[in-house]
Amino acid sequence: MRSNRANSRWWSPSDNDPPGEHFRKEAVKAFSKAGWTAAGQVGSHLVLVKQGVRVNLSIPQHKELSVGTLRALIRHAGMSVEEFLKLL
Repeated sequence: MRSNRANSRWWSPSDNDPPGEHFRKEAVKAFSKAGWTAAGQVGSHLVLVKQGVRVNLSIPQHKELSVGTLRALIRHAGMSVEEFLKLL
C-alpha cells in the first residue's frame, strides 16, 4: 500500500479541498503565469502551448487531476515542483 507522503508536498492537513477539480483549475492558472497559453481542446484534454517550446502540455479536464499526472506535466514544462508551487 502506498503512503500518502507524496501527497503531503501538495496539500497540508489544514487544506479543505483535496486535489481534484479545484486544483486542476489552479494548475492551469499557474502554467498560464509561466507563459503557457491555451491552444484549444482535444477531446477531454486542454492543450497548452508556449512559444519557443516544442512540447505541448495536455491537461485532462476530468473530474480529478492526480498528483502523478501533475508532476509529469510540471516535468514536461521544464519546471521544478518548487517553481510551480510559487506560481500557485
